[in-house]
Amino acid sequence: MNISVIGSSHSVIDLRDKDLTKLKFKDYSVLGHQDYMSIINNGPKIITDGCSGSVDSVVGVRLFHQFFKALPNKTSLKHFEDNVTEVFEKLIDVCSEPFKEFKDAEPSLMSRNLLFTIIALFETEEEFVVKMLGDGYIITENLVSQISYIGINHNNRPPYKAYDYMIEQMQDPIDLERQQFKTFMFSKKLYKSVGIASDGIATATENNISFDDLQKFDRWLLNHENLPEVMAFNRINTFIKNNHKWFYDDTTIMFKEETGTYEC
Repeated sequence: MNISVIGSSHSVIDLRDKDLTKLKFKDYSVLGHQDYMSIINNGPKIITDGCSGSVDSVVGVRLFHQFFKALPNKTSLKHFEDNVTEVFEKLIDVCSEPFKEFKDAEPSLMSRNLLFTIIALFETEEEFVVKMLGDGYIITENLVSQISYIGINHNNRPPYKAYDYMIEQMQDPIDLERQQFKTFMFSKKLYKSVGIASDGIATATENNISFDDLQKFDRWLLNHENLPEVMAFNRINTFIKNNHKWFYDDTTIMFKEETGTYEC
């Protein structure tokens, strides 16, 4: 099941039927949907989650997926981190080429467009492997169909790949160790399935939503009734929208089996 819902905090300004000349707000007030996801056939599921403070990260996350899918070895777990580096070098070329004569333009374009979390889920014959750089969640289903949520949180200072190329412009010294992808492995002897999610689920899953509602959310994610995909999607989608006070950030979830190439 693949779900991506814009958070209430990213869509609080309704521009319909309004005179835009009378609206006064900074360009980052209307963020739009900053999450993006894709499935590479016989390869990884990938979620990118744009930094809310990065004005145009909605652009960067989409370009990342397009560039990644063009790589010849895009399905490779072994080469995933090298592939991410290759994509970023191409993205930075795109950002810097039109502005070479302006010395300060490149870091500015990177900070506006290329600050985002990267989460990838691979499946091998024996295990599930998650690669993460930034803030996000891993969803696990054990052998008795219990769901757990593993949150990776950096206290509002997540490492982003773009920082590797902005060291000279960073006000605070960069921790190179934090800039490495974290790798998590889950044996299929212990887990039926593993999924990934953006940190939009954080507020709901970390003891804020009611126990009954969380159990309902878990059951609907598992979909043991085997509802058609559209129906299963719609009830989760409606649940998230109806509980917008908990899901106020963009929320993207990739859980259970999906095949083929997909993006949203």
